Amino acid sequence: MDSFVEEILSKITRSDCLLSIVQNTDGFLGRIDTQEAFVREANVMLLPAQALELRVHYERWFKGSDQRLCYIVEDLNEVLPDIKAEAFCCTFSICDLLWGYDKSEILRWNASFSVLHSLFLKKQSRYLDAQQTRSAMGFSLSENNQFDLEKTLSELRSVTLDWTNVETIEKISCLLRSAIANRAYDAVEPAVDEINLQFQTFMDDNYQGLLTKSHVKRPYSVNNILKHIHYSNPDLKEKVALVVIDGMSFWQYQQLRIELNAEGMETQDEVTFAWLPSITKLSRQAIFRGDMPKSMYVQNPSSEKKLWFDYWDNRKVPSYMVWYEFEGMVNHPEAYTRLAYVNASFDHCMHGCRDMKDLFDLTSNRIEEIVEQIKTFYETGYRIYITTDHGNVFSHSWRVLSPQEKAMVYGNESRGGRHLIFTKPEYRDYFFNQNPALKDEMLIRDNFAVWQDARCFKSSDEVTHGGCHFLEMIIPFVIIERKQG
Repeated sequence: MDSFVEEILSKITRSDCLLSIVQNTDGFLGRIDTQEAFVREANVMLLPAQALELRVHYERWFKGSDQRLCYIVEDLNEVLPDIKAEAFCCTFSICDLLWGYDKSEILRWNASFSVLHSLFLKKQSRYLDAQQTRSAMGFSLSENNQFDLEKTLSELRSVTLDWTNVETIEKISCLLRSAIANRAYDAVEPAVDEINLQFQTFMDDNYQGLLTKSHVKRPYSVNNILKHIHYSNPDLKEKVALVVIDGMSFWQYQQLRIELNAEGMETQDEVTFAWLPSITKLSRQAIFRGDMPKSMYVQNPSSEKKLWFDYWDNRKVPSYMVWYEFEGMVNHPEAYTRLAYVNASFDHCMHGCRDMKDLFDLTSNRIEEIVEQIKTFYETGYRIYITTDHGNVFSHSWRVLSPQEKAMVYGNESRGGRHLIFTKPEYRDYFFNQNPALKDEMLIRDNFAVWQDARCFKSSDEVTHGGCHFLEMIIPFVIIERKQG
């Protein structure tokens, strides 16, 4: 077992007790990368939970199981006595394990699991001040000092908004990425809201037309991606790979592009539009169906694989030349000419993030594995297309849907909390009669409604998707030409 994980476990668990409840206010144990490390190294599940969620999970999953669980809470006093009686209860801060480092700097930078793991292994023999601690984590205040908030705000508000031109989202994303890296997203969010308001006017006037716009030069919406690929690659013996990175916003793609370019892979960047609502079931289905998505579709890798094989079978590509891979490594890529690869690590990161800087750090941690797989396709001679099903946006809590409201909508369409898909028209009408203010704040079409601004049906703010925000809807469509020589 990894020594860092082992040391943390010695603080938050006891061998004679399967259940632990830990008060962890610094957020370290609630991070996606921390949770993954604990499952991988120790088969221990770390489960952040509010008091009510803890009760439900305790009754449904812990009782009668032999799984070692660790609930992460903000306040032990909120845990009910009967659950406490069965658990080992404690408080924990990652700073307790990192002797010799400046605690305020560790908490300030919200460093990733891998960074803190590295600090732990170094075993300081002397106390490091704030500057030395920053240096040990790989951060620099000089980089922060180069960030000019007023200049960034001015440049954001002066971007020429041509929503089908990649330069628009390129410029906006570059400015946002700098703000996010410097923990200033909240300061630039008002400018983002102003830009998004103009985007909503564009969507009202143009979105439906994009769905049927010619795919010959490029796909303007995700349902035309396969049509464009087929048109652009008529020789069925030439190798083509479609890489779909679930939940990747354009600023995250910019991070990925830096690493792709460093490996010698030049990118041709364009944009396409996600399906609306911007959820995986509809938007990724539209990609792999090569057509309008269907409401009765069941979203999972097996369904996507079938769509991919069916699409190329209808175009006379032998099945032995076609492959689909979800997250794993592709064995023998040289054997295929039509290859699809889906990676959901960005989406997993997104749904566990407390803020945009957290997502920035987790994105950086995930890029290497994606680049390695794309590099394999490149070295094997594929023309590579990179896209996503939707982006993401930092969303603010409106409120959680009531049990009655939840009964009116499809419950398992997405983990995103920015859309409603009603099971009956009368339910849609009832919902908006009860919440009349939302009629002007959500885009309502047929049986669905989506947030136009940055709000969500959640109990707290979070990074998510499903709505009509430009950061969700305008997504990268990228080509890497075949390796020469």
